[in-house]
Amino acid sequence: MRIFLLISSLTFIISSCLKPTNQGADFQYEYFPIDVGSWIEYEVIDITHTSITSDTLNYYLKEVKANEFIDNEGEISQRLERYWKFDINEEYTIKDIWYSKVTTTTAEKVEENNRYTKLIFPIKFGAYWDGNAYNSFLEWEYEYDSIHEPYIINGLSFDSTLRVQQRDFSTAVEYEKCHEIYAKHVGMIYKKYIVLNINLFNVLDINEGVELEMKLLDFGHD
Repeated sequence: MRIFLLISSLTFIISSCLKPTNQGADFQYEYFPIDVGSWIEYEVIDITHTSITSDTLNYYLKEVKANEFIDNEGEISQRLERYWKFDINEEYTIKDIWYSKVTTTTAEKVEENNRYTKLIFPIKFGAYWDGNAYNSFLEWEYEYDSIHEPYIINGLSFDSTLRVQQRDFSTAVEYEKCHEIYAKHVGMIYKKYIVLNINLFNVLDINEGVELEMKLLDFGHD
């Protein structure tokens, strides 16, 4: 009887140790919210360089999570309606339609029919991944180079933001510097995208390329 009781006690202790708990990892999905009706407004500088000239567009962009749908992979996705205007006092008009979704391990965005892996979960400093894993472009290694840091932009303060380093590459003829910053419960609040073909390390002597900067102006929920 004593042996039976001892075995029963040991079995209970072992099974208790192996029993899963409810204390799962905090994946920090809040950095890429998916609430329908939420919107973000940016001020944008968009420069296109050619061998002849450079064209600069200054405009305002409003991105609205309009509705949800089931995509081709059977997952819930959001339709992103993107509006723009060139004067702060104008009315917005539709610019284009993009899509986004959050899976258990990724935050993805379809931009001009190209899918990018914007974030991976759980959020961990130094974690890296191929942002172009789901498109036909060359591999770009994204990395979290800061997480859960305060940030101020256009007079708006955020207690917790992360920065994704997307590209930091240069040669005598190439200059590529790209990163995005995300705030909890808001999404992307800043973007810098510079991809240039240059001459002899001179970033002012540009053959062709693009420069894009997006700064958060406002955000909310309808």
